Amino acid sequence: MEVGNPHQADADRSTAYTKEHPWGEGTGTARLRGVLTWDGNGPPAPAYRPALELKGLQGTPGAGLFYRVRTDEQGQFVFDRIKSGQFLLTDHVGPEAHWRLKIDLGEMEEKVLGLSPGNSLKVRDDLRKAGN
Repeated sequence: MEVGNPHQADADRSTAYTKEHPWGEGTGTARLRGVLTWDGNGPPAPAYRPALELKGLQGTPGAGLFYRVRTDEQGQFVFDRIKSGQFLLTDHVGPEAHWRLKIDLGEMEEKVLGLSPGNSLKVRDDLRKAGN
């Protein structure tokens, strides 16, 4: 008898899923990946694996879309198989947020983004600039 990897199903799961399509049916072809560095010197401590969210901006093709992932122990993240559109990338809702960046993704496009103090809310707030 051959025993498969019990975690393989999770490895194949898209970050793009909903309650109606828990395994990512009807997903897109765009990808956003990158690394989060803390204090500009390296990845966050392994215990600190923040959740990152992509939220579709209203009035754009991405409106109503929502994706969430956590960084790994090295601070790396991947939003995979997402639909194209304009999104807000953030790590938290409210005043505790470190980032609010506008991201434009097209079909079959892959973007690489570094999250650091250099593009944090203290320096850059795309949501306020966009008037949203």
